[in-house]
Amino acid sequence: MMHEQLGFHKMCSCWVQHQLIPQHKSQKMGLSLQLLQRYQDEGDDMLSRIVTGDESLVHHYKPEMKCASMQWKHPSSPAHKKFKVTPSAAKVMLTVFWDCQGVLLTEFQQRDPTITSASYCTILTKLRAAIR
Repeated sequence: MMHEQLGFHKMCSCWVQHQLIPQHKSQKMGLSLQLLQRYQDEGDDMLSRIVTGDESLVHHYKPEMKCASMQWKHPSSPAHKKFKVTPSAAKVMLTVFWDCQGVLLTEFQQRDPTITSASYCTILTKLRAAIR
């Protein structure tokens, strides 16, 4: 009835990082306009000086393919049991920095320790060396 007569259908919501308030939107707009102005003034030289980075939790294991666990067995022998690997057991934080020429630095950090300002400063020191 919901589909056929009323024309309703289910849709998933779109995930966003966070909701921006008008102040944040205007700050982003101001920064974007400044960068566009710098690009007009300096050209492609400005782009070659930009370094950006991102962090993500990644699974640090190699899953076995289904065909790798195949075995010959007789019809009367018991079925082989294969236990599912828990992906969250091996997550690590990956921090990547890159510029217009490619990746400058990849840094893996175990998820358990808290990322402090000291640990982030260590990563930034490594990034500085990679840029040089």
